Amino acid sequence: SVLMAREANGPIIETGSGLTTVLMAAAAPEQTVYCLEHDAVWAAQLETMAAVAGVANIKIARCPIKDGWYDFSGLDMPNEFALGLNDGPPRTLGSRMGFFEHFGHRCRVIIADDADDASYAKAISGWAAGNGRRVDYLPDRAALIRFDENKEQAA
Repeated sequence: SVLMAREANGPIIETGSGLTTVLMAAAAPEQTVYCLEHDAVWAAQLETMAAVAGVANIKIARCPIKDGWYDFSGLDMPNEFALGLNDGPPRTLGSRMGFFEHFGHRCRVIIADDADDASYAKAISGWAAGNGRRVDYLPDRAALIRFDENKEQAA
């Protein structure tokens, strides 16, 4: 995700926060990293980590989980993102497929963490197939989802 952030030509969206948020922001200092976080303690830890690292390009949105997904209504965010990192909400609180519903069409590239879960991987593959994307499952439990160049060239 850090290498993808470095190459991002536009804003980045992440669900769930942590060290990856700070690393992506540090790798792409000219981009804004928008982060949706439901846990106030994690959000505060992220603010501290960012301050210690000297990273100022993170916009943390504290969003409660409502009906299995972040309630980000009323937030001012870009219409498009160069990169999306789907690492939340915790699966005990909701479905990570909400990311695809709310941000999938708004992201040029998506990284989905925890894609080693078979049912989640199947859902990701189904979404990608229906939306002109291809999925590469990476050895570190992540899935990299991009536009399928073969489908774009055929259009």
